[in-house]
Amino acid sequence: MLNFVRSEGRADVYRVSAPTLDLHNAQAFRSGVAPAARNVRIVILDLSQVRFIDSAGIAALLGLVRSVGEAGGTVKLASPTPEVRSILQLVRMHRIVDLYNDVDEIFRELRARPAAA
Repeated sequence: MLNFVRSEGRADVYRVSAPTLDLHNAQAFRSGVAPAARNVRIVILDLSQVRFIDSAGIAALLGLVRSVGEAGGTVKLASPTPEVRSILQLVRMHRIVDLYNDVDEIFRELRARPAAA
């Protein structure tokens, strides 16, 4: 359900390879992403394959944001489908974690900032 895609500098990219992030797979997501939360400064989640997210999926994302934050890092969400983007905005998740159109947009922003950022 969670596949490592690539690493670049301070960031690791993971793709959520499930059509939903919901009650049925939120625990598997948490387990799969837990090691990533401890190892890098920036965790990028590619949500391009996710078509639906429910409250359990939102809670799993918030748990990731919290654990990565406690380790001194950040989470960035890339490529949310229109349906998922709408849900994330409805629950105001975009105020907690940055949403990007795609992974490349994140890397362009990271390259433009100094290494200490």
